[in-house]
Amino acid sequence: VAHGNTDVGILRDALRLAGIADEDWRPSIPDAREAIAAFVEAHKADICANVLPGVREVLAHLRAKNAILGVATGNLERVGRIKLEQCGLLECFDFGGFSDACEYRRDVFAGAVAKARALMPEPGAIVVVGDTPADVNAAHDNGLEAIAVSTGIFTAQQLLASKPEVCVPTLQCLLER
Repeated sequence: VAHGNTDVGILRDALRLAGIADEDWRPSIPDAREAIAAFVEAHKADICANVLPGVREVLAHLRAKNAILGVATGNLERVGRIKLEQCGLLECFDFGGFSDACEYRRDVFAGAVAKARALMPEPGAIVVVGDTPADVNAAHDNGLEAIAVSTGIFTAQQLLASKPEVCVPTLQCLLER
């Protein structure tokens, strides 16, 4: 499954499906990361990044409340930054949690949580907003609450199965709460 996975996790799953043993590909992870990032950099003009309705409004609302905003993504940092830049959102975030050193999403979130806590002037809540069961599970694995938004390929019913604290159909619904 690609949605909610990390770049290395997608590679791992594809190679396992192809019957390639872990010990045959794991030593090549650094080269694979570099190849993935270089490919995306070379084709960044072809990326069609669409910003979902409500994203900019929710980010602006949170910024107005002095929230520290971060993005945690399964993408490698070079890939994630390109995608965010292509849709004009890179400057909206104070930090990022990327998968360069992580094969599993929970580890990406753990790194992002550490960055968030380091930026917080005093202890506060960290909440994950995501659109995959993997986001909800990674949040819970790190002791965080999760808001699931069914704007991706997963239905509200599929997201609710992962037991988020809140599940909404759109980001705009968060502004109405």
